[in-house]
Amino acid sequence: MQAAIAAVVAFAITLIATPLSMKLAKRIGAMDVPGGRHIHDHATPRLGGVAIFLGVMIPLVVVVFLFGEPTLGLGAGVSAPGLLASLVIVFLAGCIDDVKQLNPKAKLALQIIAAIVAAASGALISDIRAYDGSVVLEMGWVAYPLTVLYLVAFCNIVNLIDGLDGLAAGTVGIAAAALIAVSVYRANAATTLICACLVGSCLAFLKYNFHPAKTFMGDSGSLLLGFALGIASLTGSMKVSTITAIAVPVIIAGVPVLDTLAAIIRRVRGKVSFDTPDAGHIHHSLLKLGYDQRSVVLTMYAVSIVFAFSGVVIAGAGLTIRAIAIVLDLAVALFLVWKLELFEPVLWRLYPAGRVPLFARAHELVEEYTDDAQRMTDGEERPTGRGVLPDEQRMNILVVSQYYWPEDFQIVAECEDLVARGHRVTVLTGLPNYPSGHIPDAYRHGKNRRQVHNGVEIIRVPLLERGGNPIRLGLNYHSFSWFASMRVKQLKGDYDVVYVPQTSPVMMAKPAALYKRLQGTPLLVYCLDLWPESLKVVIGNHLKFLVKHYGRISKNLYGAADIVAVQSPAFFEYLGEQHDIPADRMAFLPQFASTEYLEMDLREPHEGVNFLIAGNMGRAQDIPVILHAVEQMECKEGFKVHFVGSGSCFDETKSYIEEHGLGDRVILHGRRPFEEMPKWYRMADACILALNGDTWVGTTIPTRLQGYMAAGKPIIAAARGGIKSVVESAGCGCVVAAGDSNALACELERIVRDPSVLDGMGERARLYFTENFTKEMHMETLEGILLGLSGKDKR
Repeated sequence: MQAAIAAVVAFAITLIATPLSMKLAKRIGAMDVPGGRHIHDHATPRLGGVAIFLGVMIPLVVVVFLFGEPTLGLGAGVSAPGLLASLVIVFLAGCIDDVKQLNPKAKLALQIIAAIVAAASGALISDIRAYDGSVVLEMGWVAYPLTVLYLVAFCNIVNLIDGLDGLAAGTVGIAAAALIAVSVYRANAATTLICACLVGSCLAFLKYNFHPAKTFMGDSGSLLLGFALGIASLTGSMKVSTITAIAVPVIIAGVPVLDTLAAIIRRVRGKVSFDTPDAGHIHHSLLKLGYDQRSVVLTMYAVSIVFAFSGVVIAGAGLTIRAIAIVLDLAVALFLVWKLELFEPVLWRLYPAGRVPLFARAHELVEEYTDDAQRMTDGEERPTGRGVLPDEQRMNILVVSQYYWPEDFQIVAECEDLVARGHRVTVLTGLPNYPSGHIPDAYRHGKNRRQVHNGVEIIRVPLLERGGNPIRLGLNYHSFSWFASMRVKQLKGDYDVVYVPQTSPVMMAKPAALYKRLQGTPLLVYCLDLWPESLKVVIGNHLKFLVKHYGRISKNLYGAADIVAVQSPAFFEYLGEQHDIPADRMAFLPQFASTEYLEMDLREPHEGVNFLIAGNMGRAQDIPVILHAVEQMECKEGFKVHFVGSGSCFDETKSYIEEHGLGDRVILHGRRPFEEMPKWYRMADACILALNGDTWVGTTIPTRLQGYMAAGKPIIAAARGGIKSVVESAGCGCVVAAGDSNALACELERIVRDPSVLDGMGERARLYFTENFTKEMHMETLEGILLGLSGKDKR
């Protein structure tokens, strides 16, 4: 009766606490964004473990402290408060990781500490006995390290399968229910009580976590559930200590145990560290076979029930039945390993959002195609992605972009890749005039208004040249929006989806929003520049009425999109707060850079230290903070800062260098051909990246960051938001606060005095790039979002 009441209380508490944990996660930024190995398509709270913790712990605390059960009925030598303390330690480790991404070694250390506390509190693997009760093996002091290893293993098996909506909570609930059956049979009240709390909490959490999930449990939940399951088994089956009884909890938790064992074998065979993530887990393999998320989870529930039932049978049946059950369990496990290739290393992976994650095993290696993220020339080999889709999944895509070939933007590579995948792509764009500000003769007087370039159909509308002043630029922006809006009224209504790669200005999305209103076609806006924040960078605190005006326009255009994809996680907060875009209508789509640098050795010996800043030199790039830092450095020689690029601040920067006598340390090389970049990267010891931190534009992840990382260069940044997160996560450089020239000067001087501090940073930059920023990953995610909007994603 006590266990039944505890289960009901755990269910009620978790049911009430889960929505509160979602609000907490949104407030402190504990959100899981799409991309990488994550297959969800919108930002999702990941602090559900808080609700699970409260649901499990409160009933146990009441029993231990209010009902006077300091040993939970386990007898002398067991401290229930100590066991509860160990659960708290594991929960805190998971919480810290959910909020601040705890170092793997530190997280493991906290798990070991929790396991030691549990072992010291009396949760131990006892002496092993034969079926007749005679002692086969006296554990002695070995019981302590063995118990710690056992608990740490259980702590992580749930964490490893927590990859699909409802999978971890449902699997633990099934295993806990089976342990209840075993503990009731053996009259073990402690295990019954703990598992009852687990079952109640997991069932309540599934209301919010089953597909499509409104929240994730995070490590705070998965680590806690695994550890609690381990504790429950130690207070139950292990206390019987027969050889077969030791196998009971392992068999009951057969699915996560098998998945963890397979993951270890894959990493050993692939010669990678154990904490390296991959897409070879059981649920990934089932997704690859074509099952959707819900089907995969239900299938794994069914397999879990089979293992759980056999565990119950083994615990209570005779020796012959036990042997048969164990053989059948082994047969099921071997079948899964063989059919799903669970032991095969995953060597090349693609992680799309909201659809099937594709990956290649050792014998399925595919060719990776490389191209430049910004420039596409007629002579290049065109990418084919992962292959042409079947006819029923091919889309007719309308792309609305003020900029397109022969202008240098990533949208060119995206469109040509989509064509290579079998889709039809039409681009509505303007007349090329970026960055020169002047329209080439080849596009004047009505020439080349319709073109086909590398399979992409191009429709061009008139616009006013950018010129060289802000007024002309504003007219340029509005002229494209007006002429393109007129043109979309003449387009056919047979497009499956509309895609806008929204740089500046945001008004380029207006024709797409109009087409959606006229035809009802789904719209994807890829927010690369935040508006009206980008406008604030240009005009500062002046003309606030313009900021308000374009703020209203931005809100309407972002609001018209079915999905707003963002290139930096920080954009989620801005779009939510400033433009009321709900989290379920946003998706994370990191930009990409060329992979050709990965094959190059971009190092060469030289004297002194060279710092490189490559790319646009505009207001957003905060050039002054770099120049001020160079001025503040105590050492005046032994280094040089190279600017390779141009922009609106080029002349201003040149004047500042001359006026302050920095010409011997700061060199302006101007805009250089892309083909020359390897030469500049070979010269560079590190790259500097600064963004203006006064507005949300400073949270952008600019493409030059990916370029620096692909080239294997350490990064010294004065920034916040996305840049800070990436550089710190990759361990590929150092970051100071945006605008802090003094701190930047100290970092640069530290490197000049001891260049060895850069050792290893370049390698870590390249590793992070290959795991997060390749074109293949970007295109799989983009194609997945487009297929989902068009309704043609049949997987």
